[in-house]
Amino acid sequence: MDYKLLGQNIQKFRWNLSITQAELAEDVNLTTSYIGQIERGQRKVTLENLVLIAERLGTSINDLLDNSAQPQNQQDIILQNFLKTKSPEQKTLAYKLLKLVLK
Repeated sequence: MDYKLLGQNIQKFRWNLSITQAELAEDVNLTTSYIGQIERGQRKVTLENLVLIAERLGTSINDLLDNSAQPQNQQDIILQNFLKTKSPEQKTLAYKLLKLVLK
């Protein structure tokens, strides 16, 4: 298992929800330092704790282990999170506006 990737994905999903490590730790009854160590890939996580973290983040363990879930950077995450709630028409309009602005 790639614990560094797992940690990066946990961090990405946590950022998408705009919650701190302390808030996540409190919600799943773990310590903030433990969450930080997991996110840095410095500590292994038990299956039981991984289930609790995934449930709190509103995702699955598969998503947390997925290479494609790895963020490029925080701006990408914010943009993806913003577009996630938009209708297909709004996404098309946003794409067209960005294309015009970035020409």
